Amino acid sequence: MRLAGLLLLALAGTARADDVVASAAVGAGGQGSATYGALDLALTAFVPHARLGLGARAVWDDARFRRSDWSRATDVVTVIRDVEASYGPLALAAGRLAPAHVAHLADGYRATLDDRWRTGARVALATTDVTAGAEIDDVLDPALIAAHARWQLADAWAGHVAFGADPGHTKAGELGLAHTTRAEHAQLDAGAALTIDKGPAA
Repeated sequence: MRLAGLLLLALAGTARADDVVASAAVGAGGQGSATYGALDLALTAFVPHARLGLGARAVWDDARFRRSDWSRATDVVTVIRDVEASYGPLALAAGRLAPAHVAHLADGYRATLDDRWRTGARVALATTDVTAGAEIDDVLDPALIAAHARWQLADAWAGHVAFGADPGHTKAGELGLAHTTRAEHAQLDAGAALTIDKGPAA
């Protein structure tokens, strides 16, 4: 909650070509007696079936550069802001993906306010009868690792399975079945699911 009450005064600029967008923003503010300043640079490129967004942010707390954001070589992965690619039924995404919605296992987790970039990755597959996906939020310090799949068993019946884990804290799984009844100008969806949640050992 380090940024609660922070009011930013920002200046931003954007330059755009047909398939490339570059932008820069600066901001300053304060919380109590502490000052905060930031410089953010971003570049987005568009190519057929894909989009790539890169960016870097420098932060100064009380006029001192915050080295912790770049203290490890692996922190360079946070430069990936937004990557999306698709080919046929397969889609890939990376970047700041939270919040995630996976069955009833994850919905809007990590509601705390902070300004650090967290890079995740997501893969999805969709066919006529099957949709499936897997994702990890924050590849450097995972807060969520999840996978799910849904099968269309018949015209009116579908089943799904899902798994989610916050490494070192909790994990859960879900198995469900749904039925759809259609009539003219109306549709009724009904279903049931079994969820098992296993927290950390005491």
